[in-house]
Amino acid sequence: MVSDLSGIGEGFRYSNEWLARLTQYRFPQTFYEGTTIGSFNSWMRLITGVLFGVGAGWFLFSSLGTALSRPKHKTSDSKVALQVD
Repeated sequence: MVSDLSGIGEGFRYSNEWLARLTQYRFPQTFYEGTTIGSFNSWMRLITGVLFGVGAGWFLFSSLGTALSRPKHKTSDSKVALQVD
């Protein structure tokens, strides 16, 4: 990622200065920096992880439901004779 080119802990994702300016510094500094529980980064990781999990589950269960609801092929009651020459 582009923010990682300046080094670990130096990119725009680490300090979230853009978010601090956007919210006019209304939250404590610990909210904007780092990845500890309660920080902006931890909240975004949690929210996007849950959204991905819900989307993947929805997709898989709907695909599974469609596959299981298809009618099965009927088998005939007549016996099949095998001819050997």
